[in-house]
Amino acid sequence: MRIHIKNGELNHSITDILIEGNIIKQIAPNIQSDAEKVIDASRKAIVPGMINGHTHAAMTLMRGYADDMHLMPWLQEKIWPLEKKISEEDVYWGAKLACLEMIKTGTTTMIDMYHFLNGTARAVEEMGIRGMLTYAGFDFGNSERASAYKKEVQRYHKNANVFSSRVKFAMAPHAIYSVSKSLLIWIREYATDNGLRVHTHISETKGEVADSLKSYGLRPVKYLDSIGFLGPDVSLAHALYLDDEEIKILADNGCQVVHNPA
Repeated sequence: MRIHIKNGELNHSITDILIEGNIIKQIAPNIQSDAEKVIDASRKAIVPGMINGHTHAAMTLMRGYADDMHLMPWLQEKIWPLEKKISEEDVYWGAKLACLEMIKTGTTTMIDMYHFLNGTARAVEEMGIRGMLTYAGFDFGNSERASAYKKEVQRYHKNANVFSSRVKFAMAPHAIYSVSKSLLIWIREYATDNGLRVHTHISETKGEVADSLKSYGLRPVKYLDSIGFLGPDVSLAHALYLDDEEIKILADNGCQVVHNPA
C-alpha cells in the first residue's frame, strides 16, 4: 500500500511523506502521488516512533497486583510465584495488549525482558511494531538452572530467524542478585561471540547496592565493570542509585541507561 502524508510539520517545515509498504520512499514538499491512502497531517507534527527501552510487556496482565509493596517482597512473594503458573499463551495476550497501548502512544519499538519469548514475538509480529526481545536469565547460583538457561538461550537464538526483521534477539541477565558471576560472564561472552546486545537491571534499590557491597565489596556498576561485563552494546534499566564514579564508568564504557524511576 502507498500512503501519502500531506502537510505535516517536520523539523519546523511543512512537508509530505510517501510510504510504500513499510518503507519511507520520499520526504519532500508537495509530493505528487497516486497513493491508496492520504492522511491530512495539517497542524500536526511528524516525529519518529518512540522507543520503550525497558519492558516486561506481558506483565500488563499483572497491572495493579500488589503494587503497594517494595520491590523484593513484591517479586519474591507475589510476582515470581505467579509467574510459575503462566503459559506462552498468557504471555502472547499480555504482550499484545502492551503493543496496542504502545501504538496508541506513538511507541513503535520496545526492548523486552521476559519469559516465553516466542509468545512476545508472535504479538510483536501481529501488531506490526519492532521488538528487541530477550529471555530473562536467572540461576540464583544454581549450576543446574544456569545450564538449563544456557540451553534455552541457544534454542531461542537459533530459532529467532523464523520471525521477520522487526524482531531481534538479545541477551538479558535479570540482575546481579539473581544471576551468578559465572553466568554473567557466559552471557557476556555469548553476546560478544554472536554480535548480540545485552540488557539488564542495575541499582534499582538501595538494598541492591548494600547487598552488592556486602557480597562483592563493590557497588553494582563497579562489580559489572570488574568482570568485564560493560560495553557499548549494554543497556541498563533503572540505574537509580549510582555514585559519580559509577556514572563515569558507564560513560567511559559507552553504556546506555534506561531511567525507570519506579
